[in-house]
Amino acid sequence: MKKQGWTGQLPMALFPDVNGNMGKLELALWQFHKSNPRVYSYLVHFAKQWRQRRGDGAHLGMKALFERVRWEVSLGETSGDFKLNNNNTAFYSRLIMRDEPLLKDIFKV
Repeated sequence: MKKQGWTGQLPMALFPDVNGNMGKLELALWQFHKSNPRVYSYLVHFAKQWRQRRGDGAHLGMKALFERVRWEVSLGETSGDFKLNNNNTAFYSRLIMRDEPLLKDIFKV
């Protein structure tokens, strides 16, 4: 089944406040994600590559994964004109574990 692309509507908060709302960092993540959906694809691709090489139970750090995407983009092997903000690591790790069944436990949170 193919996943639907970005609809422009905000999903449920990954880190809701006491009222169930998103904070400004999470709102910034979703704006970035809307403008740069390739980042999610790169992160998932490299995380799956890690799992294939290390095994199903292998864990990975999201900051290491961010650095891998930065490396690949800076070498020109992938295209991108974005800059990764370290504020987004916690959000991306939870988003990936929520939406990618094969990676549901790859990050320790």
